[in-house]
Amino acid sequence: MDGYGKTGYDVDDFDTVMQLNSNVGVFSAFKSYRVHQVMKTNLTDESGKKLPFDKFLENYRKVDSEYNINYLRAEYNIAQRQASAANQWNDFQRSKELYPNLIFMPSTSAEPRDSHRKYYGIIKHMDDPIWDTLVPPLDWECDCKVRNTDQPAVATTVEPPPFVDGVTGNAGKQGAAFSNKHPYVKGVDKESKQRAATFLSKMKEKHLSDQYISSKVNKGRVKVSLNTHPDDFNRNIAFGYTTTANHGKTFELPPHSYKKGVKSPEFVYDKTKGDGTVFDGGNGVNYVKNTFKKYKPGEQLANLKSSFIGMEFNGKISLKNYEPIVRKLWGEFKIHDRCTFMVLKNKEKTVIIDKADNYNSILEKVKGELL
Repeated sequence: MDGYGKTGYDVDDFDTVMQLNSNVGVFSAFKSYRVHQVMKTNLTDESGKKLPFDKFLENYRKVDSEYNINYLRAEYNIAQRQASAANQWNDFQRSKELYPNLIFMPSTSAEPRDSHRKYYGIIKHMDDPIWDTLVPPLDWECDCKVRNTDQPAVATTVEPPPFVDGVTGNAGKQGAAFSNKHPYVKGVDKESKQRAATFLSKMKEKHLSDQYISSKVNKGRVKVSLNTHPDDFNRNIAFGYTTTANHGKTFELPPHSYKKGVKSPEFVYDKTKGDGTVFDGGNGVNYVKNTFKKYKPGEQLANLKSSFIGMEFNGKISLKNYEPIVRKLWGEFKIHDRCTFMVLKNKEKTVIIDKADNYNSILEKVKGELL
């Protein structure tokens, strides 16, 4: 989202931006569905007789003006302000040790709301639940602000503001600009929600697949398609961010698609497509073998001549079990020619192995750099 800003993304920022984009996308899908339903009612008169085109066009212009000019201006403003507030919240978290508290600032509006004045000057710790709802914007067109401070928190009892229909309380915490209490969404039946979700999926594939969030990470870059698959997003972006931070080059989460029921690969690293997997513990012999099933017909990597596998150990590889894991890993890697390299990740450590590595060199890399 433009209001969030474009520099300095870390894992939390990527996650928040993707959540905000998804939330705005859902909101837009429900809005489009609502406008469609309203226009359907304008095809006929009160007796059910089809309206002449001129009368239908007149009705259409009224609906379009209401939803796509008057409402749209307010929706655009709140989305921009919520994105900016979410960015600010993540910045606050990064400097929390130096500036642990937040202070509610007066509105910059020419006509500030009286209902917001009672919050001016309130100072509370950043972890205080008051900030679940007190982070501006508190309402449509609200111009209040908060900033971080090292001034001491004030032990005052404050009644948190109520949620306003359609406006999320703390966009940074919730990863949302619009709440599901908005009239476009509230009370919509299950079938209509499914239609809106289908519409959103089609629109994302059509319009968002070639749009990316991009950020420089050390000497490399991480790029995330706005239509990347939402499943395992946090794990995948952390994998890409850590790999790039440690080894450079460009790591991408590409747009997802299903062709003939097969999910597309999750990663592109240094222009090579790949897919991720998470180690499940134990000695890993069967697990490693199953990992390379990704190359069987009908699987993600089946039709690629050159690819890679990213394996996340998440603390489950140790001095006690790494030798049988590496032995099986090397054996499978050696016989699968289309897997040209592997990225092995254990928490914040990563190693890359390729076809030039033999068993002993992989063993040395894993023991020396991954454990």
